[in-house]
This record gives sequence, C-alpha cells and structure tokens, in this order.
Amino acid sequence: NGVASQCIVCQRAKIVAQYFVDQTTDHIVDLEDVDQRRVFAQIANELSAMNELEQASTWLAKAANGIDSDQTAEPLARSIAITGNNLACQYEELETRSEAQVERMLEAATLALENWKVAGGWMQEERAEYRLAMSLLKAGNPLQAKVHADRCEAICRQNGEDAFELFYANDLLMLVHYHLSQQNKLKLAEGDQQYCENSPLV
Repeated sequence: NGVASQCIVCQRAKIVAQYFVDQTTDHIVDLEDVDQRRVFAQIANELSAMNELEQASTWLAKAANGIDSDQTAEPLARSIAITGNNLACQYEELETRSEAQVERMLEAATLALENWKVAGGWMQEERAEYRLAMSLLKAGNPLQAKVHADRCEAICRQNGEDAFELFYANDLLMLVHYHLSQQNKLKLAEGDQQYCENSPLV
C-alpha cells in the first residue's frame, strides 16, 4: 500500500508538472476521481501563487464541483481548503476587484471553510471563518462578515481561549464594527455626519 501510494503521489506530481510545461493533463485519466481532483487543486494553488487568479479559480472549481464537502475524503478536502484559502487571500490583496473577482474570492473563502471543517481541527476552522469574514469585508458586506467574525471568536472561546487566536478574532470583530459604523454613517444626513469621528482603521 505504501509503494502504491508513493506511485500515485509521483503520478500526480508529474501531471501537475506536465501542465506547466505544455498546458496538458493527458495522463490524468489514469487516476481515480479523487486523485484527479487533487491534481486540479494543486494546479489551482500553483496558479494562485503565480497570480493567475482567474485560471486558478477555474481549476479550483474543477476540483470542487459536484462533490459534497461532508463526504469528501480528508486529503482532498485539505487540498481544496489550502487552495481556497490562498486564492481568497490573493483576491483580497487586489487594490480593486470586479464583480466577477468578488464572486470568485467569496467562493474560494467559502470552499476553504467548508473543507477545513472536514480536514482540519478547531484552529483551521476558526482561521477559515476569519478568512471568509475578511473576504466579505473586502466585498463590502460587513453585516455578513460579522456572522463569521462572531463564529471565529466563539470557536476560540470554546477551545481554551488561545491568546494568539483570540487576539486576531477580537481584532477582526473591531474591524467589522468599524465598517458597520461607517456604513451606518453614510445613512445619516450630511449635516449629521460631522458628529461621527473618523477612525484610522481601514
């Protein structure tokens, strides 16, 4: 079994390498569905690192489409979760995003969260909640971001209140509340807005 597993790992690596040489994945048909999907996720991750975000999103979708995250094998879930997280971060770092890019950013962050629930522990799930909240803030939706920021903090408190993780969870909540206050400020009459102090947070 160990030798067979090593062979499959080598096959996956060769197919990924082949894609970056000649953009083909001819030998992928020799792999089982789960291993094909892991190849797709790996290609997506490499493309994300190269800042080829649209292509990365396409390959990530191929890895995840048609599978139920509750029934996903842990190695595949981990591959999709890592790639989704990295891709969401790359989209968040863009200075501006089109509507399509916002949609892909949220899809990536959502996939990361769904799959870390399968493949990770409480810390991976908590950090995935953090990532999705940040993506929602970048998408201009602080109200929905608050849902995930609250979950992020709740997971920390349920698991021993790790000081490092809790610091980031609280920092996230502060950022979410700032964005909510700025949204509410815009609803005020222009004359009343002067009474709302600006914050250096962004």
